Amino acid sequence: MAGKLPIKTSPHVEAWNANREAYEQTFQWTPGNLAGTVVFCVAIPTGIYQLIKAEFNAVNDYQGIPRRVMP
Repeated sequence: MAGKLPIKTSPHVEAWNANREAYEQTFQWTPGNLAGTVVFCVAIPTGIYQLIKAEFNAVNDYQGIPRRVMP
């Protein structure tokens, strides 16, 4: 019974879904896309790494342990 219900589709939702399914074919690199990619793939991970490295060094300095060699 439940499989034979009448369904009204919205053309706007269908168009959005079609664009979403083919996004990898219609994607264009722009300066904004490139900037976002650099920020999220390079800047944020590098910043997190530097914070972790600084924390390790601060703890080692406090405890009198020699600093580790980290790249």
